[in-house]
Amino acid sequence: MSKRRLGALLGLLAALLLALTACVKTDDDGSKDVYNDPSANPGFSLPDNPRVVALGWSDGGIALELGVKPVALYDWMAFGPETKGVGSWDAAKFGDVTPTLLSAQSQGAFNYQQIEELKPDLILNVRAKDDPKVTDRLAKIAPVVTAPKAAATSR
Repeated sequence: MSKRRLGALLGLLAALLLALTACVKTDDDGSKDVYNDPSANPGFSLPDNPRVVALGWSDGGIALELGVKPVALYDWMAFGPETKGVGSWDAAKFGDVTPTLLSAQSQGAFNYQQIEELKPDLILNVRAKDDPKVTDRLAKIAPVVTAPKAAATSR
């Protein structure tokens, strides 16, 4: 594995670990915080068995590797329901849980209503295009974890 990929993976894992051990703070306007600094302490915690929605490419697989079963994920690679939206190597980690495979309203555009109806505790959008409009919209639903500022994403 190249040093660049290893660095990006370590940054992603650090951000995910931070998010999974953090707490939720809601701003006065109803929006949630966005976390993209692995060294920050957000000062909140998630419930046991948090409702996590994984939107970024491979975010679902990474969550599974950390012992978190996303309630929903965006199936970037079109793995389909047979492998629960992740690669066959990760599908068994869901056990009897079947996540919702999120649809897109158009190519690359998330269905925000569908995500909101899932009532997530946390949204992972780490390995996705860095789009402030998307992040701001997701933050109105739940706290969002994005990639650290210097991390390589699918921009």
